[in-house]
Amino acid sequence: MTPPPHRTAQHARRESAGKRWKEHGLIFPSTVGTHMEPRGLNTHMSKLCKRTGLPHLGSHALRHTAATMACVDTTVIALWLGHESPTSTRVYLHADMALKQQAITRTAPPGTVSARYQPTDALLAFLDAL
Repeated sequence: MTPPPHRTAQHARRESAGKRWKEHGLIFPSTVGTHMEPRGLNTHMSKLCKRTGLPHLGSHALRHTAATMACVDTTVIALWLGHESPTSTRVYLHADMALKQQAITRTAPPGTVSARYQPTDALLAFLDAL
């Protein structure tokens, strides 16, 4: 099985760094395996975006995207992002449903009909009664 591209790149960096490499199990390590400084991450993202023709995305955009797409409870996202309370996490969850539906439609396999689930009135009445 072919390793994921980031693993291949990590292996090359590890070989290049030799004894200087410090393993931390990071997806985007520095050239010596440690945490990437914000400027290094920004430079890395600029190169990737330029190579793929995307507009520049900074580390905050990545953080925001990850939090928006996490699909877990707000309290979990708050803990993950280091927020003091879930209230401050709501800013990451503002993407409207139309935008989310567009993303789902674009990423659906060819021939897949994308439709949003609409519960029946009977189901809604049952849930309201709980």
